Amino acid sequence: YITMAVSLIGDYYASEDARGRLLGWFAFVGGGGSLVVLYLAGVLTKMQGWHAPFAIYAVALPLFVLALFLIKNVAPAAAAQNAGTASDSIWSAWYIYALIILISISMYAVTIQGTYVMNEGGITDTVVQSNVILFSTIGSMGGAYLFRFVRPGLGFYLTLSLTWAVLALGNIGFVSTLNVYLLGAFAALVGVGSGLMQPLTQTRVLSIVS
Repeated sequence: YITMAVSLIGDYYASEDARGRLLGWFAFVGGGGSLVVLYLAGVLTKMQGWHAPFAIYAVALPLFVLALFLIKNVAPAAAAQNAGTASDSIWSAWYIYALIILISISMYAVTIQGTYVMNEGGITDTVVQSNVILFSTIGSMGGAYLFRFVRPGLGFYLTLSLTWAVLALGNIGFVSTLNVYLLGAFAALVGVGSGLMQPLTQTRVLSIVS
């Protein structure tokens, strides 16, 4: 669905600023949805067992009905505006794909490896661990929200540099402390980098590839 949503934003909005704002909100709402789903999954599991959370996916049915009426096949606005300058080859944005791979390795380090780091440090309470990791999702929502203010003022390369800096600070800080509150703060910093990265790279690809 992410591919479809990003493609539709590229089709509907020709302005890079407009696409950036929409993609920022897209990442923000996605992070908020993750928080809600994680909370509901815990409640449903406690009430009805581990099968119950799968019922959440039923939300796709009313969304499907809405999509039938609301999503229209329109001429790609970005392609119309960038005619003659944008490439028809997806490989024209190869360096963005390489950046996404590199950033993703750093971006998911805390989410995937964070519990192991905490276990090694003696923080074994699963509730505490999940709360710490949850701050990365909250941070990603903050980064996605801030993107619409940061990107127009700093431009692509400075925003990319800021993203790398925040990710580096968050990851290095996370493995340098055993204070639970600091772990949460550094996890949130990594999340901010994640929230900035998604709309930044998506808008860049849409501006390069028709």
